[in-house]
Amino acid sequence: MEPVEYTVWVPAGEDEYVRPVEGQDYSAVPTETHPPSHPYLAPPPPGTDRRWAWTIERTRGATVLHECGCPSAPPDGPELTLDDAVTAYARPGARACGECAAAEVLDRL
Repeated sequence: MEPVEYTVWVPAGEDEYVRPVEGQDYSAVPTETHPPSHPYLAPPPPGTDRRWAWTIERTRGATVLHECGCPSAPPDGPELTLDDAVTAYARPGARACGECAAAEVLDRL
């Protein structure tokens, strides 16, 4: 999931933050729309397979979880469900790939 809106508190001093002035209209304040933080979190193009699957890469002493379609994922890796991926990620020595959305998603779970 990707949030639709973010709220940011702007520091104004040591322990103070900029706050809206009561009674003022801020509708004319320019805002920016930022692209998703990762290309895999963008809406998929029409006709794309929308299932979310995971794969696992086992190396000496490490287990790396990837989102299916990640360029770093092994081409012959097994396909895991989200439950399987979360279980594997909880094991000692497991980590999530930093190149795909695996780290962003699994770290939140």
